[in-house]
Formats: sequence, structure tokens, C-alpha cells
Amino acid sequence: MSLAGILLDLDDTLYPENDYFRSGLAAVAEWLHLNYGNAPGLQDLLDDVGKHGRKGVLDRIPVPLAAVGMDRSAWRHMLLQIYRLHEPEIHLSPDFANFLEDCRRRQCRTALITDGKSCVQWRKIRALGLQSLIDVIVVTDDIEAPKPSLLPFLIASQRLQCQVDECIYIADDASKDFFAPRQLGMRTLQVSRALQYPLARPAPSVDYEAEHCVASLADAASFIFGGHE
Repeated sequence: MSLAGILLDLDDTLYPENDYFRSGLAAVAEWLHLNYGNAPGLQDLLDDVGKHGRKGVLDRIPVPLAAVGMDRSAWRHMLLQIYRLHEPEIHLSPDFANFLEDCRRRQCRTALITDGKSCVQWRKIRALGLQSLIDVIVVTDDIEAPKPSLLPFLIASQRLQCQVDECIYIADDASKDFFAPRQLGMRTLQVSRALQYPLARPAPSVDYEAEHCVASLADAASFIFGGHE
């Protein structure tokens, strides 16, 4: 497979997103402890997630007695800001370093295209050190064009100085990741990792599915650079 540009997703593709979620809960728990003492700790929050799921976990944190009178929505907003603005403790998946080396050895330039709030995604990017590793970074919130918009893929390929049909997009979520690059004529590859808490959702139609699926970036490198079409 002859390629000039390799475009990559971030969450659950280059690192496990649940690590960020846990890091955010740890920051919230630390803030609660420092400000209110007898408040739910990290394990309490994780136990709540185990019982009720991730959705709404911050909503379920009670307003402490010391903050009685605070509007419930203001309390939730405060916790959400702490979660979003914390400096995350996250690490790249072990297979990324070898994958990047394969890209460089074959002179393929790399780009990152990621959805999510800009303030959140850039903190993840800095925590992972990706600014010094990836050639082009596009956070879709910065251009107000989340996936499946075509725009971030056009911008990334232009900045890479590649034609869209010279690129491949590697991501995890078939509900939104692959529709736009397929419309543009890019090749697509889904990395379906064995994660405890994956965020990926099924494709709503065949137009959203990736052309091929692998289990890791190591498998992605074998597929791309091993000459498969």
C-alpha cells in the first residue's frame, strides 16, 4: 500500500480514553478532599461508576454541607471544569512508538484529527507529547467542524501536502470516524482494541464502516506496510 500521509484518531486509538476519565475523576476527588475534607474519594467515584456507569457520575456527587445553598447546576459546572481543565495522567499505548518509527522509516507524514472540546483535547495532546511526534494536529473544535465533517480531513491532507487518495485514516469509532474520509477517497482502517471501557459505537450504515479492521497499531503497521491492498 503506497501512502504519503497517515491520519490518526486520538481517543482509544493512540491511548486508552478510560485512563483520561480516571485521571479526571482523580482530580475531582483531590479537589473535593482539599476543599471539603469528608467528601467522596476516587475509589468512591469509581465504585459509583461500576454501579451506575460513566454517564452522570459528576451529577451524582452530593453538594457538601459546607457548600449548602450553592445552586446544583453551579456545583456541577464547577466539578465539570475541574475535570476538563485538569492536567491528565495518561500515556501512549505501547504499540505507538514502533508504529511511528515505521511511518518515519517509510517517509510517511502523520496527522492527528480528534473530536472533543479544544481545552480538553489539547491537554491530552500535551500530556502525551504528541506535538513533537505528529507532523500536523487538527482539533475539530478549533475549526467548529467535528467528525463526520469533511473539513478536518481536507485541512489535514492539505497541511501534509498530500492528495486525499494518498492518505489513510486510522481510528476506532465507526459511528463517526470513517464516513468523511471514505467520501473523500481516503483509505480507512479501524483499530478495534480489546479495551475494558471502549467508547466506539457501531456504524449506522455501511457507508460509515472502515474498509478494514485490525486489533492494534502493530497490526495496522503490518497491514499497511506489509503490502496489503
